[in-house]
Amino acid sequence: MNEKAEAGVANMEMQELSGAEPGGRSTNSPPSNWSLLQTETGHVVGSGVDKLVLAVDLFWRSTEFFKVLDQLKKEAAEKECPAPGVLHSPEHGFTWPFQVSSFGKDGYQWLLTSPEFAVKLGDWMQPGSRPSAMIEISSEALWMNGVVESIDKILTLLNHAGGHAGNTKVSRIDLCVDLLVQATLWSPRLRDYAVTKSRRKSNHDVGRSFSGFEFGRGQIKCRMYDKVLEIVQKSKKTWFFDIWNIIQEEMPEELRIIRIEFQLRREALKELGLDSVWEFTNHPRNLWAYCVDWLKFTDDPTKDPREQVILPFWTTVQEGFYGGQCGHPLIRAKAVNVKKKQLAQQLMGQLTSLIVLDTDEYAPQLEVEKQASVLNASAALIGMDDAVLSERVRLKQGRYLRAVEKYKAAELQREKLGLPQLMSSKEGGAA
Repeated sequence: MNEKAEAGVANMEMQELSGAEPGGRSTNSPPSNWSLLQTETGHVVGSGVDKLVLAVDLFWRSTEFFKVLDQLKKEAAEKECPAPGVLHSPEHGFTWPFQVSSFGKDGYQWLLTSPEFAVKLGDWMQPGSRPSAMIEISSEALWMNGVVESIDKILTLLNHAGGHAGNTKVSRIDLCVDLLVQATLWSPRLRDYAVTKSRRKSNHDVGRSFSGFEFGRGQIKCRMYDKVLEIVQKSKKTWFFDIWNIIQEEMPEELRIIRIEFQLRREALKELGLDSVWEFTNHPRNLWAYCVDWLKFTDDPTKDPREQVILPFWTTVQEGFYGGQCGHPLIRAKAVNVKKKQLAQQLMGQLTSLIVLDTDEYAPQLEVEKQASVLNASAALIGMDDAVLSERVRLKQGRYLRAVEKYKAAELQREKLGLPQLMSSKEGGAA
């Protein structure tokens, strides 16, 4: 089907769903959910930046940090497991435990990852035709510390390692508003009221349940989805309930929290005159204003644009991005607790399976504290003694542990092996 034919079919579908007859004559029957759309305003429970990717030019004072990363990368290849490292800036109170992969990525020599940041780092001393580093700041870090604070932290740490930051540009940014609305508003038919500069519109489903929309592609797009459903089924970021000031177990069935999220990439940002990250941080609401005009929901998309009326819930969205993103220090603890719970569930699932394999008849009443023998037998079966256990834990410390003290054992071990020392802080200098 050619583009004109597709446009004709789409127009007929829009006329049917908006209560218009073919040929453009309006009927007297508005869509079934029109009264709700007319009155539903919603309530903003959160807004901010949910993802940020920076392109940074770095001027390196020496190659010392490169040597450390080379050794960690070599260790990761030998162990077939990412090697832990840590950066400190004691005078600023910053600490960043990370892992170095055994491989680079996208033409960058080193890949450093952690729950807060993922850094692709080049091995050139001066900026060239491409950025020295691509830094992705995670949702967790942005909501925990704030946007400016997160940027300041990673650039300060890199500066402490010897790399002075020059031009710092936004490669990608995701802005969002979380809107509390009546569940009856959240329907696939809501898409029929959308007016957007993009031709691409799609619905998403989880199983048989409607989960959201997506508008646009490439340099700018918008996702609208049930955030609570996404947390429960996918991300497990239950700490968002603290940001929303809502108790998860008390979330009413008749309400939904809808995430309205715009993703913009470098070319779109350049066209909007946002060349550096600081131009965004000084005027965040200007970018949001552009996004909520690029997509909007009106009473009748078939009308002349000058006659269309913005729906009340979208007016709330337009005015709901507050710009300044406050940090929530307790998020880290919440996120770690969720991870610990997931690992505990996996551990107990494996434990019960091992018990079943050794039990020929219906299990009697068991006591958890007496099942340590199963753990010991499993360790013996795979040859895991104290030394092997200690080594495996050490290799995973960079992924799970945050405090500097947790790295002291690793640093002592590196000294005994004659390996380069990590970028260390003063004794006891935990953040």
